[in-house]
Amino acid sequence: MKFQRKFLLYLVLTIVVISCKKPYNPPVITAPGSYLVVEGVINAGSDSTIIKLSRTVNLSSGTTNNPETGAAIIVQSNN
Repeated sequence: MKFQRKFLLYLVLTIVVISCKKPYNPPVITAPGSYLVVEGVINAGSDSTIIKLSRTVNLSSGTTNNPETGAAIIVQSNN
């Protein structure tokens, strides 16, 4: 009897938690921002350093990636 009550309580709580989720739709930014995005990690050792440059895209556009082509990156040390 005690097991059935716990099981029923867990079942009801699970249903409540699962059913209370609403999708979040943030407001769309309509400003034509094309900001430069710099992604990468500089490794001080002998491992490779990879840096990617891209531009931001609007959420409503069909593109998901807008790479910055023709750019040159120079990483200098202060030593």
